Amino acid sequence: MSRPATTRGAAAIALALLAVGLLAGCAGAAEPSAAEGDDAAAAPAEDAGGAESSDGIPDPCALLSPDDIESITGFPVGEGLADPERQTDVSSLCEWTQTDDLGTVTVALAPGYPVPYEEGETRLGKTVAIEIPGASEAYSVSDGLSVGMSVDGTYVAVAFSGALDGSRGDVTVELATLVAERLG
Repeated sequence: MSRPATTRGAAAIALALLAVGLLAGCAGAAEPSAAEGDDAAAAPAEDAGGAESSDGIPDPCALLSPDDIESITGFPVGEGLADPERQTDVSSLCEWTQTDDLGTVTVALAPGYPVPYEEGETRLGKTVAIEIPGASEAYSVSDGLSVGMSVDGTYVAVAFSGALDGSRGDVTVELATLVAERLG
């Protein structure tokens, strides 16, 4: 069964931000070392705290727990899942889906790649500089649905898709702040 378009939205935005970051990195940054293997089976999140995978890329599923996400969004989510089809030798992505399957939180990481602020504006629309403690070059796109930033040399994209009474941008910034704190 395919998920509704709203659940694919956060992942699509995070992937677009990550792709922009990787494209910008190809143009000017040294490429991070290649992965030792591509055995990244979909695995649930471990304790939050930034564990690294065998290829040295921080595990995005370890940065947020279902309880963290529920306390920020107000919606219960399942365990974070790393989709092996979306993993590369230079990036990693994790997605938490609301238990009603109507929304997602996505975190994507690419160590060693620059924050593509200007390319984000060109490719994704209006980009707004924001402040995220522990991060540099943070910005928001798609009316706050996604945040891109650099944390200790790792390009990070955090996206939220789901129905809220308040601002989704505030929720995304709060999620990104927690990710930056745990990654840093």
